[in-house]
Amino acid sequence: MESMPSKRFSPRFSITTKLLAWCVLLIAIFYAITAALMGRIKEIETLSSNIIGVHYKVVENSEIMAQQLITLLENKRRFEILGTAEHRQAYFRTLSEYQDRLREMLRLYPDIPEPWDTLYASLQSYLPEGWEERVDENGQALAGQAPVTESESLIRPGYSPAPVTQGQALQGDPAAPTGPPDFLPDDAVNKWLEILAQARVTNRKQMESGIMRLYDKARRAERTGFLGLTASLAIGIAGSLLIAFLLGRGLSELKRGIRRLGREGRLEPIRVLTSDELGELAQAFNRMTDQLRHEEQMRSDFISMLSHEIRTPLTSIREAVNLVKGGVLGDINEKQRKFLEISGKEVNRLSSLLTRLMNVSSLEARDMVLDLQPADPGALTAETSERMQPTAEAKGIVILVDSPDRLPQVKADTENVRQVLLNLIGNALKFSPARSVVMVRLKSDEPGQRVIFCVTDQGPGIPVEEQPFVFRKYYRAKGVRNSVDGAGLGLSISKRIVDAHGGDMWLESSPGQGSSFCFSLPSV
Repeated sequence: MESMPSKRFSPRFSITTKLLAWCVLLIAIFYAITAALMGRIKEIETLSSNIIGVHYKVVENSEIMAQQLITLLENKRRFEILGTAEHRQAYFRTLSEYQDRLREMLRLYPDIPEPWDTLYASLQSYLPEGWEERVDENGQALAGQAPVTESESLIRPGYSPAPVTQGQALQGDPAAPTGPPDFLPDDAVNKWLEILAQARVTNRKQMESGIMRLYDKARRAERTGFLGLTASLAIGIAGSLLIAFLLGRGLSELKRGIRRLGREGRLEPIRVLTSDELGELAQAFNRMTDQLRHEEQMRSDFISMLSHEIRTPLTSIREAVNLVKGGVLGDINEKQRKFLEISGKEVNRLSSLLTRLMNVSSLEARDMVLDLQPADPGALTAETSERMQPTAEAKGIVILVDSPDRLPQVKADTENVRQVLLNLIGNALKFSPARSVVMVRLKSDEPGQRVIFCVTDQGPGIPVEEQPFVFRKYYRAKGVRNSVDGAGLGLSISKRIVDAHGGDMWLESSPGQGSSFCFSLPSV
């Protein structure tokens, strides 16, 4: 068989490189998904910070300032009714706190000046500049313009006004007065309360909208994480299966070739499917099979040549022995006859060995051409067993044939199948002890598509570790190599004949319990 052409690849990527690249890809996918998820989380964090740090604080401060304005109105009413300095002082202290909170809102949230700059500008339109420094502890105007820190501390200890930008005052607000501060008009305070209420409503709506967006982004982050995890698992499993398939395909080819070589002795090339180390190994295997096939062909040619060269002188020797034994050259005594008979047996043994060698060479040189005809398996087995009876009787062995009355006919080349039975029965007689039984059984499988032949002996059996090799050419079991004649060709020839018929051949044996050699043939 010609060697399968295979291009010698220079390995571009080794198995290690492929696995490393796959690991790097998995890590990259993991980090990409993690980055996307972290981006979603960052958006959630920013939105949450905006809701809590801006809108919630605005609502909270709006409520506080609204309460301060209400307190202003209450203190004004109490002062108007009771006329006590305590209520006047409380009024201006609350007013200072309200002004400070407005300044703080403008400082904290410069990006959202409304409505704080408007409220602050409106407030400043009713108050003279530096008014906090020009009221005493009772809220009365001071005689001088110098700062009165004690009065200031009474208004709000630790006070230090922060600079702010001047916003646009409300319509109807007066110009900033220059004299001592007075109570603020109720209309202005009520207008400020409306503005603060509107600010609370607006920011509550923005909080609700932000919470909805926060929920939506959380769902998206959850979906991103789930899809990322699913995609990672899918890509990881698919990629791992792909790598396993690519590696397993090359390994399967190698395993198939090694199995054919080890179990069946078939020297067939395998496909080179990759350009990595497995591809190089497949090429090395193909080169090895080419070399073994070449050496096997040389050996077969040598055996064929040797057989032809020896057969001619061997035939001459056999004829000469027969002539001398027949008395053509004169009378011979019993001692001479005995040695001539021994010589004749050895000549016949050599002739049989040469015939087997020729058969092996013939089987390997070409595909076997069979003359398949319907045949009766029972009659074929009985005829073959009858031919082996003289050999069995010489050793005191009984050959029994167990064949059902009705068996389907088989498609067989009668002469070749007879040769298989002769080999199996001959081996059984060779390895069976005297006064034992060799059983030849025939049966049909359950579907009735095949007929099974089994030859069972009561010999020493075959060790388990040697059973895979018994059908190889020239193989002989270790325990009989020096005690039993043979060349190790009979089983090899028999298996090739059975394989050519489309059947199977196998062995069942246990050491010390005999052996059963079976083969099957397709039924008609």
